[in-house]
Amino acid sequence: MGTIVANGLELAGAIKRPQLHNLTALRAFAALSIFFHHLTTFGIDSAQSILSTNLNLGVSFFFVLSGFVLSYSFDGEFQTPRDVRNFIFQRFFRLWPLHILCAFLAAASLWNRMSLVTAYLVTTLQNAWVPTYGTAYAYNGVSWSISVELFFYLALPFILSLRPRFMMLLISGWTLAALGLLAFTVVLPRPVFPLPSEQWWLDLYITDESFAQFFPPLRMVEFLSGMAAYQLFKRRRIPDAWVAFCQIAAIVCLVGYMRVHAVIVQFFADHSSEMAHDAYRAYGMYPLFAIAIYVFWPPIRRGGARSILPASRFLRRGQFRLLYDSSDRHT
Repeated sequence: MGTIVANGLELAGAIKRPQLHNLTALRAFAALSIFFHHLTTFGIDSAQSILSTNLNLGVSFFFVLSGFVLSYSFDGEFQTPRDVRNFIFQRFFRLWPLHILCAFLAAASLWNRMSLVTAYLVTTLQNAWVPTYGTAYAYNGVSWSISVELFFYLALPFILSLRPRFMMLLISGWTLAALGLLAFTVVLPRPVFPLPSEQWWLDLYITDESFAQFFPPLRMVEFLSGMAAYQLFKRRRIPDAWVAFCQIAAIVCLVGYMRVHAVIVQFFADHSSEMAHDAYRAYGMYPLFAIAIYVFWPPIRRGGARSILPASRFLRRGQFRLLYDSSDRHT
């Protein structure tokens, strides 16, 4: 027992395991995609020059990666209620101070009038559980993702405490239930949450789009896919001779999907429900992310598996550390 670093993340109380430099490199690229996505606020549409894809899919990648890395780091560590309590307190107070500081600065600079209920939900990181745009984006616009991630942290110890067979049954059942709900909305004659009659009420109403984007139990499928990738990682690892080939194949699949992403999203818009369309647009790529994380996990070993990512040597020297630390605040 001690303090280790997994995927660039210090984790107290876990058994020492090899560092996952490759996944940290992938995380850096995902952070860049979110950065370019947010440039649209300033009128710069980076997606038009990067295969016309949804660059905000980087958030989905973070959720999947979080499921893998936390499973990798804490597998077998939750032996007593005290272990669970310490983990939850550690993760909550790792997120909460910076969140409160950002929310306070945003409130002070914008002077937004907010209800006490919304203030309470934002302060306690429960704002994603009331999935309206006005609540999810209140004060600090990215806080909805922190609220969702906190739900993942609360669930992790209890899922990891299950036997592998029951864990996979839970993961499969939850995923089928969530995707089944989205599929069911396709046959409904009208939206699940009708739009308000007046546009200015939109931020105060739950809509199909906001529900699909923010509601933590739906976004849980991404985190669970990362946990499932870790279970595969434990049982069947890629032979050293096949690592580079599998990584190249994963990159080809990801780039190929990006080229047709807009077409697929438009197909969902034309032939499915609003909720299913918005869910696919926000995190429909998560199965590919789970596969990519699985094939890029191998640590660099002398005379063993070698990653095709040249970034690993830079990660050891810390060049990506600032970018990594910045992105980690949003997972």
